[in-house]
Amino acid sequence: MSNNDINVNKNNSLDDIAYEGAEITLGGKTRRLKYNFTGIRVLLRKYGSLQKALKEFSKIEKSNGDITNDMLDVFTTMIYAGLVHEDKTLTFEQVDGMLNFRNVTKNIEAISEALANSLPETPETGDTDEKNPKTPVS
Repeated sequence: MSNNDINVNKNNSLDDIAYEGAEITLGGKTRRLKYNFTGIRVLLRKYGSLQKALKEFSKIEKSNGDITNDMLDVFTTMIYAGLVHEDKTLTFEQVDGMLNFRNVTKNIEAISEALANSLPETPETGDTDEKNPKTPVS
């Protein structure tokens, strides 16, 4: 494939293509969170839609330390989904077993960064459809 065969959308930069992920330390190893299609599919299977997954994650960001079992499940799912791009043999249970409260704040920031850099930007369109916030109302 030559450079002439690559069609880059005007709205995407080479930085978007080269994004390596947000760095976290898990299980004594430096890893990179990034949400590719495999990771997005993990979220879709678990939550039914990406919007619902993001809504559940936002509850963690707003929790002020009042953590529930459901929030721990969301947290582990977000980390797991962000890591499957680099290790397809990794399981949810393995990720859950490596997590602890010591780096929760840093990992939440890493999840937010990875999501922001892995998902497409939504153009500001004014009113949106309530069922699908990314779909403009016609």
